[in-house]
Parts: sequence; structure tokens; C-alpha cells
Amino acid sequence: MRRSLFTRFLISYVIIAAVGFILMGTFGRSLITNHFRKELQETLYDQINYLTGLSRADGGSDPLLSLFGKAEEFTTAAEVSGNEFWLMAPDGSILVCSNTARKLEALPEFNPADSDSAGIFFGTFYDTFSSNYISRYAPVTNGFTRAGYVIGHADYKQVETEVSLVMGRFTSAAAILTAMFAASFLLFEFFYFRPMNAIRKGVAEVRAGNLSHRIELKDKTELTDIANTIDYMASSLQTYGEDQRKFIANVSHDFRSPLTSIKGYIEAILDGTIPKEAQDKYLKIVLNETDRLNKLTQGLLDLNTIDKTGALLQFTTFDILHSIKKILATFEKRCNDKGITFELTFPASSFYVYADVDKIQQVLYNLIDNAIKFSNPGSVIFISAYMQHEKAFISVKDQGVGIPAESLPKIWERFYKSDASRGKDKKGTGLGLSITKDIISAHKENIDVISTEGVGTEFVFSLQPGKKEE
Repeated sequence: MRRSLFTRFLISYVIIAAVGFILMGTFGRSLITNHFRKELQETLYDQINYLTGLSRADGGSDPLLSLFGKAEEFTTAAEVSGNEFWLMAPDGSILVCSNTARKLEALPEFNPADSDSAGIFFGTFYDTFSSNYISRYAPVTNGFTRAGYVIGHADYKQVETEVSLVMGRFTSAAAILTAMFAASFLLFEFFYFRPMNAIRKGVAEVRAGNLSHRIELKDKTELTDIANTIDYMASSLQTYGEDQRKFIANVSHDFRSPLTSIKGYIEAILDGTIPKEAQDKYLKIVLNETDRLNKLTQGLLDLNTIDKTGALLQFTTFDILHSIKKILATFEKRCNDKGITFELTFPASSFYVYADVDKIQQVLYNLIDNAIKFSNPGSVIFISAYMQHEKAFISVKDQGVGIPAESLPKIWERFYKSDASRGKDKKGTGLGLSITKDIISAHKENIDVISTEGVGTEFVFSLQPGKKEE
């Protein structure tokens, strides 16, 4: 049978409380009884020693006779303490008894050896009393001879009364403490078990596939952090699922378009719809669409191989200025056709960084390619490198159409193309910036974009600086 944590805590609490009361009623009572009994025995011992000492106060030759003459002291001590005191002769005759109502003249069977090692009798004292008493004796000596005994008796009910009083108070305190613990347990249930139950139900909903379920907790505690984490994970899974569906839809759309063109033109060539003199033109279109498919495939492969943990990166120290110049050379014809020029701003003749040279060259290629693609004819592209806060920064800035403010958060998404992009870039795959972002993230660095429509766009990314190897 499955029990909830609350039920288990409740059962444990009841068991601990019951065991606590049992221990208190047995060992606790025993300890308290022993304490009061010992206290009464010591008090009785002090009293009989006081009375015995009176025999030496007047310096008489017969201490027993001296005490016999001080019977009123026995009575006073009895009245003050509530105990009973006797003066007994060696033969058991009772010479003085503080309790005048007791009709007892002698107790010949009295034997000090019947007491325990401390000289204490416990019980009815040779059937003198009807209930248990604690009795102690002190010898009255005359030189080296025992002239008699002073015997004190304390009713054991004194101990029982004190024990009952203390146990009553202790039980009341324990009951109050138990009630307080019960109240705290209820508060614990309210502040801990209820939120935990809500979290458990939330996890069950997520496990069942309800990723839109959110855990509602009013109080701000550590459990709220756990609930928020679960909600975030569920939201991430939901977003991931939506992104996955969108990704598949985009892939299908971007592959279907060139494939449809290729299929249509080839069929038109084969069935003679397109005359032979015009076939070269349409075969070039087919070739362009094939190149587009190749770029899409390569882009998907790049996204699949980039490990954001950096495990697949090959870090080396290299001169990024050399890489920039090498990449610019590949765009020479396109730039000449559009009348685009470059303005390079470098802090020195070389600028070393520590990164994966191939991946960073891909980043630079994508950013420069975009800058050329969306720059106005006859404009300038600014590329700069600089150090700031112990980081190397690379900037690529164009004077092109710019990106609408509402599109800026989306440019890193796979297959995303802004309206301006769709108008200018017929062959783009929509993967360039997504790949760029993943590469920089894999380096554990950042890339930012600043753009104004009709003015231009600037991309800036950071890298670890490197030292020139000797």
C-alpha cells in the first residue's frame, strides 16, 4: 500500500509522541522519585543529627538523660518538618515520641543491622506504621558506648505528593509542547506538503505530455524555485517541440521549392516545351537551384556538427586580420560589380585571437556575405578589430537596408528571412546567421547586432585574445 509523505510523517509523529510519553511515564517518573526520596532522606538525616547534637550542648554526663529533658525540641522539630522523632533506649524503650497520639512504649525488635548501608529503613518500620515511611537513626553515644538512638520517620507520601505534583506539571508542559508540535506540523503540511503535492502533480502533467501546465505557488520559497525550474523546463520542451515542427516545415518548404523548379524545367526540356536554343538558359537555372540545395544540405550538416559545449572545436592562436583579408579576396568580383569598397581599421599589423580558425572564418564569411548582399551599390563596408575589457572584438558594419526592429530578435532563428531579405536574397538559405550564432556560442562568446532601417547594420562578436607564438 502506497502512503504519501504526509501520512508517513504523521505516523512517525504519533509514534514518537507515544514513545516519548511512555519514557516520560517510566524513566522520568523513576528519576524524579529517586531525586525527592534522596532529598527527603538527607533532610531527615540532618534533623536527627541536630537532635543528637543537643545531648552535647549542656555537657552533661548522661547524654540520654540530657535528651530526655529536651522533649520539647523533638516536638518543635516535628511541627516544623512534619516528620516524627523518637528517643529510644538501647533495650528498645521509647523515651520520647514527638507524636503524642502514638501509644507505643517499646520496640524491642529494633535492630540497626536491619537498615541498609546508609542506615535507612523503608517500609512500615516493624509494623509501626500503616503505610510506607522512610526512617533513619543516629546513635547517642556516651564515650565509646551507645546510650540510645534518635530515630526520625518521614511519611513516604511526601515523596509521592511531590512526584505527582512535578509529574502533573511535566505532563501539562509535555501536552502543551505536543500541541505546539502538532500545530507546527500542520503549518509544515500547509507550507511544505501542499506545495510539494502541487509540484508532484505538475511533474505528472508534464510526464503525461501536458507541457502547457504551470505550477501555481503563492509563496516565494525554495519550492517556488523548483516549481519555476519545472515550468521553465516544460516551457522549453514545448518551445523545442514547436521549433522542431517549424524546423521540419521550413526544411520541407526550402527543399521543395528548388526541387519543384528542377523537376519542372527538366520535364519541360524533355518533352520539348522548352526549345533547344533556350535550354542553356534554363539549365543554368537548374544548376543554380542545385547549388542552393547543396548550400541547404551543407548548412544543415554544419548545424548538426557544431557542439555548443566546444568539444568539437580545435582551438589555436591565429592572426584574424590575415583571415579577414583572405576572405575579402573571395568577394572581389561581387564587390567590383556593385561598386562596394571596404574600410579596414586594425590596431596593428596583426591581431591574434585564440579560437577555432576554420569556424571563425565561416563566421566572418557569413557576416561579410550578408553585408555585401544587403549593401547599397557604391557603399562602404567597415571592418574593425579592437581590444576592450581583456576581450578581442570584431565588427562588420554595412550601409545597407537595415533590419526592422521587430525582426531583430528573430534573425538567429533557422530559416528565418526578413521581408527585406526575401526581396534581395533569392538564393539565401536562412541558415547563415543561425550557424554564426551557434559557432560563437560554442566558443562561449557573444555576438550582438545593431541595425537601423535605411541606415545599415553592424554585427560585433567577441573572442579570447591570443599571443603570437614565437
